[in-house]
Amino acid sequence: MFLNNTSSWVNYFVGGWQLAGSTTWESGLPFTPTYGECGQDQDVDSNFGNSGNSSDCRPDVLANGPGKGFARSVGSFDTVTHSRRFFSPVAPLTVNGAQSGPFARPAFGTIGNIGRNSFNGPSDYFADVSLFKNIRVRERITGQFQFEVFNVFNHAPLGVPSASNARCIDCTTGASGLITGVDNAVSGSGQPYMRQI
Repeated sequence: MFLNNTSSWVNYFVGGWQLAGSTTWESGLPFTPTYGECGQDQDVDSNFGNSGNSSDCRPDVLANGPGKGFARSVGSFDTVTHSRRFFSPVAPLTVNGAQSGPFARPAFGTIGNIGRNSFNGPSDYFADVSLFKNIRVRERITGQFQFEVFNVFNHAPLGVPSASNARCIDCTTGASGLITGVDNAVSGSGQPYMRQI
């Protein structure tokens, strides 16, 4: 054993250190895709362009399940718009029954067949590490030294597309497919890189 026969003073400073860590992997938050021409098809939904609201303006998804062939991945950070692209919109679904990519515009007055919350935003990964040592001050009194690092790899907990029209699969203007913020559910412990003693 290393330093097995050392004095109590050396053991006091060198011995008894403990290392602990935790890792969290989370799937991304779910969201429901919308389409831009909803106002022409339904008069009951005013939420299709608003972030964070549910919408009845869902497109039809063609065969092979929700979003097959519709690429979703986090792009690089855009320093001008302070956002990251999560998906690129398909061509506009200009008339009822129009198809673009894996989507189709539903018939007038109907709700598309894609399920609610059928898409997931980017996944999250966090790692925390702590180093600590119990220090005996007296026979019945013990202190503890701790050094902790949260979010060791400085991974940003990205949210879902949340700007106006950001969840719109066929909008050609605005922030379609852009992530402009972090996931508020983990913004306390998941971000940013932080150290404490």
